[in-house]
Amino acid sequence: MRLEMVGLRVQHDISVAGFDNREISTCAFPKLTTVDIDLKAIGFIAAQMAIEKLSGLGQYAEQQHVIVPGKLVLRDTVAAVRDG
Repeated sequence: MRLEMVGLRVQHDISVAGFDNREISTCAFPKLTTVDIDLKAIGFIAAQMAIEKLSGLGQYAEQQHVIVPGKLVLRDTVAAVRDG
């Protein structure tokens, strides 16, 4: 369902953001605000963790949290914060 169908306007009534900053973000209308992430870094870290786990070099818990830095790329789909 399109937001316009329920009476909402992007950037005026509602903000929309995506994740991963694909090229399509700049082709959409309005241009989509996204979080830019380093996919190569994620792949490298995942491969490194898998190698360490398989070789018995690392000590890993059942779940592990890894922080990969990202950057907010502001485009046309977010509005300024309004009071109340």
